[in-house]
Amino acid sequence: MRESDYLDCLGDHELLIQSPGRINLIGEHTDYNKGYCLPAAIRQSLFLGISEAPAMKFRALDTGDDWGYGNQQRPHWMVYLQGVIDFLAAQGIKVPPFEMEFGGTLPMGAGLSSSSSLTCGFIFGINQLMCLDLPTETLTAWAVQAERASGLMGGMMDQISIFNGRKKEALLIDCSDWSFKYYPVDIPGFSWLIADTGVKHKLVDSDYNNRSLACTGILRTMQLNGFAGASISELPIHELSQWESHLSEEDFPLLSYVLEENKRVLTFAENLTAHQVNELGQLLLEGHAGLRDQYRVSCAELDFMVEFAEQFEGVMGARMMGGGFGGSTLHLLKEDAKQDYQHAISKAYFKKFDKEAKIFEAELEDGVRRIH
Repeated sequence: MRESDYLDCLGDHELLIQSPGRINLIGEHTDYNKGYCLPAAIRQSLFLGISEAPAMKFRALDTGDDWGYGNQQRPHWMVYLQGVIDFLAAQGIKVPPFEMEFGGTLPMGAGLSSSSSLTCGFIFGINQLMCLDLPTETLTAWAVQAERASGLMGGMMDQISIFNGRKKEALLIDCSDWSFKYYPVDIPGFSWLIADTGVKHKLVDSDYNNRSLACTGILRTMQLNGFAGASISELPIHELSQWESHLSEEDFPLLSYVLEENKRVLTFAENLTAHQVNELGQLLLEGHAGLRDQYRVSCAELDFMVEFAEQFEGVMGARMMGGGFGGSTLHLLKEDAKQDYQHAISKAYFKKFDKEAKIFEAELEDGVRRIH
């Protein structure tokens, strides 16, 4: 369905909420390490219609799944909604019965933060429904905590960008204190494309948590050997080499990647302001190489997309986005190469993997909001 179709289907509800997905220009796996990242909210969104009702009932328009209390089989998406309800209950907020329908143009499992979009949109909608008047900072923090009920040991990048997105701008987030600055992303003559590989990832069932746990272990080892920082991101990059002997062959590349990626984020923001597209493209490629070789979270389909981009004239660079193990890639290219590139990469991808890749332009939009 198109965006207008969802608005028509959900328009009779008391509340209609739009909750965007997000891209991340650069800065992957840095948020839970209290480093830097540069995400942005995008046009592709989930739409949530909410109305008061005698009993709780939820329905996913795109799959036809529904759930109400008393049903034994619970759809996979219910873990996020129940996580919000349980977290609010722990804060002394009892959510009244209501019904909710949701669906949208945001693809699931594509590395565009569909689970956070659902969680943030839901807690935002409850705040509106119950007139709680909770500030954005509180909603963001609570959404982070509620989503962890799914078992994912993530950071806060997705929630901050979904709640605070701004049209045509990205957020440079310092994940050590959750502060952020806006950076305009539009570059005259250039476009940002998203390529969804169609390889669906469920991060809870992937090695994502293993990377988070490994970084916690690295920090603990460093602290036992005299490091005074509260996160591995606090280690100055020029001191990196002295820790190689303290860490395993598997762990040292993870530390290296995080410190190098933090540096790339800050350099990327500077180059974005100056519209230095060659440098931006190189940073994208370096970031992907780090995720592939050091952090080891890529896959054949993601690597193919990036390798194809490197060989195509007019493409400045590309990299995988999101937690990895599938999902999407981000591409920076000349505007006049866009049509030919979309056709060529789609054709090559289908020939290689016998599956369709969805290619679309990244349109940066405002964060979660109430339509009516």
